Amino acid sequence: MVKLLIVSLLALCASAVPQEQDPGNRICAQWCADNFDNPGRICTAPAAQGRGPCYTCGPFKESESQELCDERCRDTDTHPQHCGRCDTPCSQGSSCVGGVCQPACPAGRSTCPSGCKDLNSDPQHCGRCDTPCSQGSSCVGGMCRAACPPGQSTCPAGCKDLNTDEQNCGACGTVCAQGSCVGGVCQPLCPPGQSPCPTGCKNLDSDPQNCGICGNVCPQGSSCVGRSCQPACPAGQSRCPTGCKDLNSDSQNCGACGNVCTHGVCRAGQCSRKHCPGSKLSLLHILRLSDGGDCDTPCENDNCI
Repeated sequence: MVKLLIVSLLALCASAVPQEQDPGNRICAQWCADNFDNPGRICTAPAAQGRGPCYTCGPFKESESQELCDERCRDTDTHPQHCGRCDTPCSQGSSCVGGVCQPACPAGRSTCPSGCKDLNSDPQHCGRCDTPCSQGSSCVGGMCRAACPPGQSTCPAGCKDLNTDEQNCGACGTVCAQGSCVGGVCQPLCPPGQSPCPTGCKNLDSDPQNCGICGNVCPQGSSCVGRSCQPACPAGQSRCPTGCKDLNSDSQNCGACGNVCTHGVCRAGQCSRKHCPGSKLSLLHILRLSDGGDCDTPCENDNCI
């Protein structure tokens, strides 16, 4: 008797309901009466205004996943107690995704219909499930970003070289507290004359294993001089920037490359004055020798002083 009265009342309110949806409001009236013990304010009154359960999970619902469960509208795509259909609960710790119970995901990942996904970095699930980035772009911080040039990676702060960037060393946001970033690894500060390499501080001017740049190995038998690999010198000579030199006797490279003896000669790698036969020595000769002359050329007009 009560249900018949409700149906009659709703029929009187037909003008309040969009005619193209429910002419005379008869469909909602019948549905509310069939599905609610006490439809009244919960279903019938809102239906007269074109809203309520009849329009949320009833005959005129907009979402297919909305179902009437226990006299309440439930989204069976996401509700853990009504997953896929009414009264189908998921086990403890799992969640309902796309109407299917999914196991709990590890920290940093979210449950999607296709499994656990990192919504911060997955280009097929960027920011939320099943939200792909366009071809060539990547997902950073849950946002799609354009592709970076070769040798650089997409970070929240932009395109970065993870091999050398001290603020993004090896990974985005990894800051080197001191020193520099080499090969994606933070390196300590090096002493003067040395450079940081993945294997430590190296002298790129002379290290045959790191000649000019880290990891550049000179061929066997050659040496590194002035950041360039040079072929081996004959026995008794050393490689200098200007070529192979005898550091024991070369007055322009005495004891070390580029060490010039201003006066005299180079003996055993040490600069010293010339020695002449005793018969040729005189005060003038000695003065001449101190100015770099030779044993057979005496000073003239005191030009040695």
